[in-house]
Amino acid sequence: MTARLLIPPIVAAILLGVPVLASGSGLKLIGEDTAHGLDPYPQATGTAHRPRALFIKVDVVATHPEDGVVESDFEGDTQCNAGGRGSPVKVKKFSFPATGPLMRKLPKPKGRPDTCFVNARAFTGGVATVTVQLFAKK
Repeated sequence: MTARLLIPPIVAAILLGVPVLASGSGLKLIGEDTAHGLDPYPQATGTAHRPRALFIKVDVVATHPEDGVVESDFEGDTQCNAGGRGSPVKVKKFSFPATGPLMRKLPKPKGRPDTCFVNARAFTGGVATVTVQLFAKK
């Protein structure tokens, strides 16, 4: 009989770098970007079809922890339409600061949109790695 190594799915996802947040939560990753170095500037975009909710997950990690906390300012917008091709697009802007990992629900300009386009970017002062991930809930 051969022994088998069983790895729980959550551990396997972490080891493989799969976004654990998206697995089992009904969230779908629709866009992401990571930037490193001095004053990193990541920009993420994504499109969601018939989303019930939109989320942004950000992580700011100082390259040299002894330098202290590195703060980033995140901003962007959600552009949604309902009613098919040619229907008007409504836009909602967002902005917030972050110093570490956090997740926020993004504003939707329409209650039940057909399609939403999300654009997010970070302005960071200092040496860091900044990751922006965009999620949609179906």
